[in-house]
Amino acid sequence: MSEKLFGTIKLENNLDLEIWDLSRVIAGDRWLVSMEARLNVPIEIEHLETLPDKEKVLAILKETFGEGISYRYNHENFFVDKNQKREVFQENLERLKENVLLYLSRPDFAKKLVLSKYRELKTKKPHLFPES
Repeated sequence: MSEKLFGTIKLENNLDLEIWDLSRVIAGDRWLVSMEARLNVPIEIEHLETLPDKEKVLAILKETFGEGISYRYNHENFFVDKNQKREVFQENLERLKENVLLYLSRPDFAKKLVLSKYRELKTKKPHLFPES
């Protein structure tokens, strides 16, 4: 699969949203038009301010996920005529801008994503958080 960075959008909360074109030929002149928006949210102590053992949780999250948590939004269209590929990709991009950017741009998006991943990890691997 060929990935091409289409562009980057600077969000109001200072995160950078990358737009990737993952489109490929399916058969003959038919394409899978695939757009993926990628956002890397750094894991910071400020995101964990409501937790009692925030330093310990920060260490566990960084050990598990690295320095950041990846958020991805995908949209695909199957069997698109090669002459309509660019137009369909642009429509998907406009849909992303209209429906998803407001959510991703929220000032508390990063904090909510990090806390969500914390809760998910705590549910799946409670042994990592023995005091809780």
